[in-house]
Amino acid sequence: MWVEASWTFGISPTILEIPFRISLAVEYVEAKARKELETLAETMKRLSENLSRMNKHSAKVLSETPNEIWLPSINSLADSEFLVGTNDSKVSWLSCPEETESILVVSQVSDDGKEVGVVKVWPSK
Repeated sequence: MWVEASWTFGISPTILEIPFRISLAVEYVEAKARKELETLAETMKRLSENLSRMNKHSAKVLSETPNEIWLPSINSLADSEFLVGTNDSKVSWLSCPEETESILVVSQVSDDGKEVGVVKVWPSK
């Protein structure tokens, strides 16, 4: 919901320096709490990297249609442990992976893959 809300208000979601700040705090806590804090810092770092990747590949779509975050197209592009979604979506690059505007997304609706529910093409400019 936070990602959708951010894009609804025209803000690219980010967690800024939170992972770095947590890492700095590790040396100031008791030894028994360090492992948990280190784990938290690593998790926040992965979240930050996932958000950056999602923003890079999906900014155009999410800025125009923030609720797209709930659809399989964004899940397949983001490929994130933090997104709850489906594996029923396939992404094909129409040119090359570096060209983030030219993609084809095909999402399956049925479990057996016989019914295609969403086909989207984002042409390059």
